[in-house]
Amino acid sequence: MRFLILIVIIALGVTAYFFLHPSHKSRGDSVENFTVDTMNRRAFSFDKLEGKVKCIFFFSVNDEDSQKMLTMARFAASPFATDSDVKFLGIATDGDADRVKLFMSQFKFPGDVLMDSEGVIAKEFEVNETPSVFVVDRTNTIQYVRSGWIQDFIREVIPAIREAK
Repeated sequence: MRFLILIVIIALGVTAYFFLHPSHKSRGDSVENFTVDTMNRRAFSFDKLEGKVKCIFFFSVNDEDSQKMLTMARFAASPFATDSDVKFLGIATDGDADRVKLFMSQFKFPGDVLMDSEGVIAKEFEVNETPSVFVVDRTNTIQYVRSGWIQDFIREVIPAIREAK
């Protein structure tokens, strides 16, 4: 009986931890600079986008939901196609550069694609799930964050970008 009670207490504690502990940074958190390579093997520093609104997509080349979200990213970017103050970033959480290039050639992603196979960016954003989407304002403060499949992706992300401007 004591063993059963102990198991229930542990299960409740683990459940409470996961419900109360966010699996990623939250709205209002700041983002620090990081430097990684793009899929074209060029160095990229997040500071380069200071003063701009950033829409950031974390994706996996092995994830079907990531593929759906990247397809919709093109549509989310279209209202901002001529707006130099809004930038889109794709963050590949797995795969080597050649595999990611092949994968991304299907999606015509509207921005730079960064390689994060070592988890530098995922650690900064505290991302544990793909796909994940963040909108970061001009002061590098997170204004919008969602993880997992977003049914109304375009209806959520476009207003979040506009609000962050």
